[in-house]
Amino acid sequence: MSIRMHKAVHLRGTVAMALVVPLLLMGPGLTVTPSAATASAAAAGPVTNGMIATFAWQQGAHISEELDLVVMKPDGSGAQVLVADAAKRSLCGFDLDWSPDGNRIAWASSGQVWTIKADGTDRQHLAAGCVSHLEWSPDGGTLAVEIDSRTGLLSIPGGAFEWLRGCEYGELGASFSPDGSRLSTVATADCDSDPIGWGIYGFDVADGALDARYADTNLRGQPPNNMLASVPSGAEWHPSQDLILTSMDDGSEGGTCHPIGQTGAWNNSDLFTVTASPDAPLSKVGSTSGEFELSEREASWSPDGQRILFTGDRNVSCQNGSYVRSGVELFSMSANGSSTTKIWTPWSAELGFVGSSWQPCTAVTLTCVPVPPPDTDGDGLPDPSDACPTVAGPASNNGCPVQQPPPDAGGDADGDGVQDATDACPTVAGPASNNGCPVQLPPPDAGGDADGDGVPDTTDACLTVPGPLSNQGCPVPVPAPPASSTPTPLPATAPSQMKAPRLVVRGTKAIVRWTAASANGSAVSKYVVDISKGKDKTVGGSARKTVFRQLKPGRYKFRIAATNAFGTSPYSAWARIRIR
Repeated sequence: MSIRMHKAVHLRGTVAMALVVPLLLMGPGLTVTPSAATASAAAAGPVTNGMIATFAWQQGAHISEELDLVVMKPDGSGAQVLVADAAKRSLCGFDLDWSPDGNRIAWASSGQVWTIKADGTDRQHLAAGCVSHLEWSPDGGTLAVEIDSRTGLLSIPGGAFEWLRGCEYGELGASFSPDGSRLSTVATADCDSDPIGWGIYGFDVADGALDARYADTNLRGQPPNNMLASVPSGAEWHPSQDLILTSMDDGSEGGTCHPIGQTGAWNNSDLFTVTASPDAPLSKVGSTSGEFELSEREASWSPDGQRILFTGDRNVSCQNGSYVRSGVELFSMSANGSSTTKIWTPWSAELGFVGSSWQPCTAVTLTCVPVPPPDTDGDGLPDPSDACPTVAGPASNNGCPVQQPPPDAGGDADGDGVQDATDACPTVAGPASNNGCPVQLPPPDAGGDADGDGVPDTTDACLTVPGPLSNQGCPVPVPAPPASSTPTPLPATAPSQMKAPRLVVRGTKAIVRWTAASANGSAVSKYVVDISKGKDKTVGGSARKTVFRQLKPGRYKFRIAATNAFGTSPYSAWARIRIR
């Protein structure tokens, strides 16, 4: 039920092994913590759909910052952080999966594997290794872990580790069959190289022997539009049927968006199912492919097998010859592809989220809904975010009480000549003879005239300030001078947010162009062009383009910000390209 991270590059050969070798203390690429908690198999009986877990950035975060492990209700409501800063982008990638009894969740990030209870307590270190994908077996006794594009089997408890197969052809996105006897994977061949070619394969867990190639995806002549990509993403086994779910890219020439030097083309991604039998046909689920229709990726079954959880976005417009895509959101649909429903929009619209896993809620599951984090001092800030968790304080001060400054021995806040240290009323003026407090006047005397203005106190609206009888004993206000007609100049500020840059692809080069930013009273000194994969570029304030060279095949996003003497603008919206 897990979704592996959609990585642009799979680690291979000596590059990945250089990361793995330092960890080879107990097994090939994996170091195990012996005391780590285990999970049990799901109890017999009905299984319902519990919490959905994912990795997400906080609003305003940079892509280099850590992601939180977030849980939410099945309809996407009540999203909250279960583990702060749980994952970080690295060469190893990251992934997460619920245990079959629904009581723990395992996740891998930055070369470490952890588990934690569904209520956010009892975090435990399970293993160390460059794990990019993991999945719990139906009996809770094994984790299938992907290291360097190969799948291994980690026993829990005990920590025994072995590769699924003896050869190094690789197995991606492994998923257990309902009875735990087989694994479906994205692979290229069995160890005898027969059959051979990209597809969805099944292997026996006991000895790694080939069960069958369930789908041959090398044939690009499959529908739609005869452009189905040959490498599927994921091979997710249905929780109770011999049915496997995957996603693949497809596209078509002749789209409405025509980059310079190209004839116009678009690509999309759709979901497919295939039965666990030799070279079975792929059956499409979800929307039909279309230039501006929903693109479905990173899909998994719900625990009850009735719905599909997936990541979705779409082309929304064409700007300067490049498609502009929507933000990535979390959707679900029924198992037959109908009733598509958006269930969650990530906190960071620009960065989105990575991966998702649906909790099986069983008779033995202790927590099936997000548990609000504790708030010991009751100030409305959860303890994990409260700098003073046992003392109430406002959120503006990080949950800590605001400390009032001590009286200034030489200060006189109310300006009455009595120093604050000895002033009984430090904020209200009064004479020293009354300890710095105002003197309370006696009630009006029927025959008195306290301010000597000739208006008796009984009818004087301003008893202590003289004024004419025509104004009820109050002074006549002096009219204010006419306002100046000269407008006040606006202060200089940081540049305004720019429009998304314009992109042109030429081979392995991406040419990024933009229109000058609104300087807002101060000249632009530099532009920063942010690339989603690779090193950002900074150019001078007079520049209107820059070039990124030697880009590897894949999808890239670019955005831009401008800087002047008063600050830096917000980043523009992302513009997207694909290097082929």
